[in-house]
Amino acid sequence: MPDWVPGKRFGSDKPLYVLTSKRTFSAAEALAYSLQAMGRATIVGEVTGGGAHPFAYRKVSTHFALDLPESMSRHPLTGTNWQDVGVKPDVAVPREEALDTALRLAREAIKGRSASGSDLRSLP
Repeated sequence: MPDWVPGKRFGSDKPLYVLTSKRTFSAAEALAYSLQAMGRATIVGEVTGGGAHPFAYRKVSTHFALDLPESMSRHPLTGTNWQDVGVKPDVAVPREEALDTALRLAREAIKGRSASGSDLRSLP
């Protein structure tokens, strides 16, 4: 991984919200789990599907196959993962309400910054 990535930075002070549902799975869960573990994002929605371990289908015979785990995901900060339990949202709401809830939280965060005298335009 390069030490420097070109482009404009989003900034670490801006609020970040990740929407989840029970259909959120695998790599999308890894992103939500990592951002949550680092305290960088607020997860809004439902508990995710719980698929952390990479697997492959192995053909045993013409009519039989196994889905065999090939490795185990382990987050470097938590030492654990989301296998079979999913990523638990910080703000639990049905998936149909997740976007509206995240937008409301973002508006409240912006109002809070404006009221405290922070200039949002100066954020990185």
